[in-house]
Amino acid sequence: MSNATKIQKAKLWALAGGVFNCLLALPLALPFTHEWYIGVMNNLNSLFNLNGHPWIAPTDGANMLIINTAGLALFLVGMSLIYAAKDIKARITIPLLNGFVRLAWAVIATYYIIAYELLEVLYCIVLADLIFCCAYSYYYFQLKRAPVDNSIVVPSESLSAN
Repeated sequence: MSNATKIQKAKLWALAGGVFNCLLALPLALPFTHEWYIGVMNNLNSLFNLNGHPWIAPTDGANMLIINTAGLALFLVGMSLIYAAKDIKARITIPLLNGFVRLAWAVIATYYIIAYELLEVLYCIVLADLIFCCAYSYYYFQLKRAPVDNSIVVPSESLSAN
């Protein structure tokens, strides 16, 4: 795979992860749409006949604020990935760090899904985050690997003259 192809694919992965974050986070970021989003997650869980206790939307202001703040933070993370995609070769560390956080979230979310019997539809987000983590790590190391320049040739005459 050529370096230009690697750059293009890394850019697409960063852009996809950013859009994914923005789309999933925006309903949580707004004061009156997080209830709809929670309902959608509950309905998807039921539609696919998955296990887990229904997600109950908070009704008190403090917990609603925490959900909205988390949604805004996730939206910002998505925007940072979109920003990184604009010059992925120079900003590839942003997706790499995002991948590490996605991995940590996947582990923590899996714990909560199992220990507290959360909606199993959340495994879809866990799987997506693990895929993004792998892609970001792969392209980071592909783009950071220094290419070997075999075009430098030292003439043997200059070595024997000394």
